[in-house]
Amino acid sequence: FPSHDILENWEQLKACKNNKPDNCIQPKHLVFIGTRSYEEQEWALIEKHGILAITPEEILKNGIQWVVDQVNEHLKNYQYRYLSFDVDSLDPTISEATGTPEANGLSLADAQILFSQFWNHPQTVCVEITEYNPTLPRPEAMEAAVISLINAI
Repeated sequence: FPSHDILENWEQLKACKNNKPDNCIQPKHLVFIGTRSYEEQEWALIEKHGILAITPEEILKNGIQWVVDQVNEHLKNYQYRYLSFDVDSLDPTISEATGTPEANGLSLADAQILFSQFWNHPQTVCVEITEYNPTLPRPEAMEAAVISLINAI
């Protein structure tokens, strides 16, 4: 069970939305690119809150520049962007050193384009890379992929 401090912090975070909604990230401000599996309840929330979710099928059909254009259009009225890149989004031929590798992920070339385009966008203020686990198989391949993403910016 969470400690008293954790519960109190959680209540303060929830109050942020009620007291100062302009200072909080709203669901409509989110974009998911290339997520390969959703639960039914997750899709319901995506639709309810107007979250932009670009599927791997859409990426394959329309190309990575189309993805960039969709994201730029969706976020055009916001002052800042924060890019959180989960290495799970990469194809498992690249991303074995992560917790949930799944088939049909982004190619490294597509990920590099996304990184470059979004990092160089004037609204972007921060980039993070998550879910790399060097204790899992083939950490060298993932390390090289992450370095190439950083080099793309």
